[in-house]
Amino acid sequence: MWASSNLIRGLVRFAFHTSATITSATSNNHKAGSLCGGTLLIGTAAQAAVLIDALPGKEAILTAGPRPVGGGFVARGVTTDGAALDLAPRVPVGERETVLIEARIVGRVTGAADTERLTYIRRGTYYRDAGGAITLQGSVQTGGTDTEVTGAADATLAIVGDWVAARVTGVTGKRIRWDSTFTVTRISEETHRTGITATGRLIESSFPPTPQQRHTNRHIRACSTMAPPPGPQTVEELVTADGRIAFPTIVQYQLKRWDETAQAYVPAELVDLPPTFETHPDEHAHDLARKAGQQPRPATLPYVAVVHDLDAYDRLKATGVLHSAHMTAPMDERTAVDNRAAPGA
Repeated sequence: MWASSNLIRGLVRFAFHTSATITSATSNNHKAGSLCGGTLLIGTAAQAAVLIDALPGKEAILTAGPRPVGGGFVARGVTTDGAALDLAPRVPVGERETVLIEARIVGRVTGAADTERLTYIRRGTYYRDAGGAITLQGSVQTGGTDTEVTGAADATLAIVGDWVAARVTGVTGKRIRWDSTFTVTRISEETHRTGITATGRLIESSFPPTPQQRHTNRHIRACSTMAPPPGPQTVEELVTADGRIAFPTIVQYQLKRWDETAQAYVPAELVDLPPTFETHPDEHAHDLARKAGQQPRPATLPYVAVVHDLDAYDRLKATGVLHSAHMTAPMDERTAVDNRAAPGA
């Protein structure tokens, strides 16, 4: 399980998601994830979250490395008033990358006659340092002359989180369909320093690094983009008189006692350790055995675990620490405790 999700291309992280970036998710305990066809699905401990609008086209964009992506990809959207709209999908910009984005944007009023005939060409250079946010170098540039009937209409490039979007402004009272064709040229620290493009082509150098050195360097850079591992956790221990160890901040145990009125076992007190037949004998089971003419056998009260820290509880169980700590110590290593109502009887 993870406390977040990193999206990595070519050993470089280009997106980082928690409940702060996925507003539909309330848990940062990520159990599983899948990226396919431009849709990111993350399963958390509380629900499943889907990211759609910002991701389609990402796989097509990121296959090309530091060269234009063929004919690019198309982002679409519809405006019905004069409000701004970010078309989707968008262009991701990873850490340690510099990206040149060119967008040819066309808008058409739906219906038999196009009363606006909107066309724009926009170009911008964006970069993102390790651990930093996307930054626009200079300003968004205009290519050629904009075509528009209503001066209030507009189009530009805008930074939206970890992506760059084509942002269009429509016309009040008109339904306009927008298409933006992107051409993306990108280069990253990985491709620059190793001399290898995303297509696997070697860039000639006077001193090309050895394959082993390239492999090592790529892994070092990948690790530098990841969050540090969690530090050691201090677990509160409670040593009892019989030598057993309890972890009351992690797990306690809810006993159940027989209720004559309900004719059932009902929840009773909360204790720090699982019961033993010495500390919490099941008198009801003993009575049933006596009534049946049988010799009562050692029986403890039924109980259920009440877990306060699931992660710590799982770790203690997986390592065997919980089982070992809850066991009674050998007789030669502890002092016997007589818990009967009349000790010595």
